[in-house]
Amino acid sequence: MAEQGFEQLYAGVPEAQSVQLLDFRASHAYKEIKVNRKVWRYIAAGRGETAVVFLPGAFLPADMWFYQVTALVDGYRVLAPDAYALQGIFDLDQVCWLLEEMLVAEGFEEAAFVGLSAGGGLIQYLLQERPGLVSNAVLSHCGPIIYDEKGARQGRLLLTLSRFLPTSIIRRILLRETGGTTPADSQWGAFHEAYFQEQAAKLNKEMFLRFMKLGMETRRDFIFEADEIEAWPGRMLILTSEDDDFSYPRLDILQERYRRAETHVFEAGGHHTYIYFPEAYTEVLKGFLAGKRVGTGETL
Repeated sequence: MAEQGFEQLYAGVPEAQSVQLLDFRASHAYKEIKVNRKVWRYIAAGRGETAVVFLPGAFLPADMWFYQVTALVDGYRVLAPDAYALQGIFDLDQVCWLLEEMLVAEGFEEAAFVGLSAGGGLIQYLLQERPGLVSNAVLSHCGPIIYDEKGARQGRLLLTLSRFLPTSIIRRILLRETGGTTPADSQWGAFHEAYFQEQAAKLNKEMFLRFMKLGMETRRDFIFEADEIEAWPGRMLILTSEDDDFSYPRLDILQERYRRAETHVFEAGGHHTYIYFPEAYTEVLKGFLAGKRVGTGETL
């Protein structure tokens, strides 16, 4: 997006917030690794001996985590790739492989993984396919990878309809379904609206359809292996918000699967607490990564 476009889009955003995003973009150039013709883009910051990998939501770039990355760089080596859909990769086995190659390129064998929404789903997949890469895990505002016939029927219907819908309508539906209602006491509401308008403009129909198809196939084929999770030695934190209509109603399924995980439920913030209340969200995250108990339930 051109500079003038940014200024127009963020015109109603407090200057300190928009400047913080611009400064982050200016000071965090992308790195790339190329493996067998696949290119993987990510940002890297910090010099800590422990790596933290931030995985974004479905169609979001690495800088969705700008506030959290900035808060952690003094103590960690922080890595944040763009969403795999943005990178044109729609094979989760390849994504797991590229995440491993990214860690190797940065000199790490494992990392703490933090994933929002689809990023949290990717962590669930990674934990079964390559658990040795994950030292600790944060499943943020995500549902479980699980198949149900009703959801499958709805998914097939949406996929069929989306083939005929204009891209502008698909973008509008996504913004409505994921944005929720801005919490009254959030200071970041205008920023949230501007940021997601900016990112929605980058979504194309092919990307959306391939992502939807991959999600349906993954839920159909995924077999949860409880024994492997029990053997995994890491810690886990589940994050959600009481007003997140996507993840909160299915919190009990995640807790049943990951019985030793801690859970922290925010009072508000919908599906995007990390933006609506970045200070509170980041404080919980920092405590968990530092080894503190920050939620209810047993710890892994």
